[in-house]
Amino acid sequence: MGYFVIFFLFLSACKSDVEVFLDDRSSTQTTLNKFFIETVSSNKSGEDILVTIKVKNENGEVDTNYSGEVTLTSNASITGLGTVNIVNGVGTTYIKSLGSQNIQLSLKDIASVDNLGDSKDIDIYPGTDYISAPISFYDYDEIAGFEIFDILITDDGTIYIATETGLSISKDGGETFKTRTTTDGLSRIEVRGIAIDSVGVIYLATNSGVSISTDGGVSFTSKTTNNGLPAEGIKDIYVDDNNYVYIVTSTGGLAISKDKGQSFINKTTADGLASNLLYFVSSGPSGKIYIGGTMGGMSATSDGGDTFTTYSTSNGLPSDSVYTIAENNSGHIFVGTNSGLAISTDGGASFSTKTTVDGLGNNTIWDIKVGADGTLLVGTASGFSYSTDNGNTFTNISSTINFEDDEVLKVFEFEGKIFLATYDGVSITSDL
Repeated sequence: MGYFVIFFLFLSACKSDVEVFLDDRSSTQTTLNKFFIETVSSNKSGEDILVTIKVKNENGEVDTNYSGEVTLTSNASITGLGTVNIVNGVGTTYIKSLGSQNIQLSLKDIASVDNLGDSKDIDIYPGTDYISAPISFYDYDEIAGFEIFDILITDDGTIYIATETGLSISKDGGETFKTRTTTDGLSRIEVRGIAIDSVGVIYLATNSGVSISTDGGVSFTSKTTNNGLPAEGIKDIYVDDNNYVYIVTSTGGLAISKDKGQSFINKTTADGLASNLLYFVSSGPSGKIYIGGTMGGMSATSDGGDTFTTYSTSNGLPSDSVYTIAENNSGHIFVGTNSGLAISTDGGASFSTKTTVDGLGNNTIWDIKVGADGTLLVGTASGFSYSTDNGNTFTNISSTINFEDDEVLKVFEFEGKIFLATYDGVSITSDL
């Protein structure tokens, strides 16, 4: 498993790691510009790393009239340093480090005398590269906020990111994002979960009901208790193969809609649910719908919510606080709790528990996914853990050397890439 390399992209008008104003003397014109250093490719030892330098005017636009030269310097022994030609406001060069180290890049004027800005630190690691974007990708429309609660990517590559301050949507592979908030019809800007049905209707879980879009996320209408929901604190949402929408609430149990959110059938402990204080809903290859809550254990239904089977500590779960559930093609059930990861190989009749002793980053398990190759992908309160042996052992990757925040709330796999949702942004890898 490789290591994460982080691009810290801070919220500013320019979204840059290095920002400096100068009255430039090497350009064909005298203007107040901002100079940026951006690294956009692999940070692996021994590989070429593309470094892009951009010059922007006071309006934050690339100054296409700018032509000049700058000197790229470093405190470390790397190749590719020296003069960079800036044409139409942009210049590029490649650097390479032959070993793992921390390097500092900086810009000087062409005489290599005057510093043009603060240094940029880059950690070079062996292995893979993770890109972390706490707020925004460089020079693109901003992801809505720091706290990422859910990630969903559709077959056409559209990326949906649920944050504490809105829903961000990218239709170009993450190059640009548009953010939807209450001004676009969301019932509340904090989005906790995302689901999309087979005809493209988008359903969002918020703390003030469910928001629904039938136009690809351009606009939303909202459903609340006034429309039949049992509570407005929606924790998670899921759409099954029949386009039934399952909505779990923090206090009112489960709501099911079989008509795209026009009406709701509400289920509680009186109907066999383990608890009304719910947190999670999803499904697996068997088609069963799994529901977890902060107490009472977990519930499963295979008949669209008409009946439920409950699993709890009496069945071997280490705790009745269930935050996530997954199922693999062999029918094994994986349950994330606040006391470890429980595994059942007999349909839930019994469970064994894995903890930090087995390599998990933390015993609080926020999310579990089964990768395309069967690898178990786990978000914990102390890093990202994965298992290639059906959960017998785990390897954990933590933020101390890899990504920005240890709290991995959601994991999503798409076309060989793994996306991690954390309290401090999104991290991505293509090498596991």
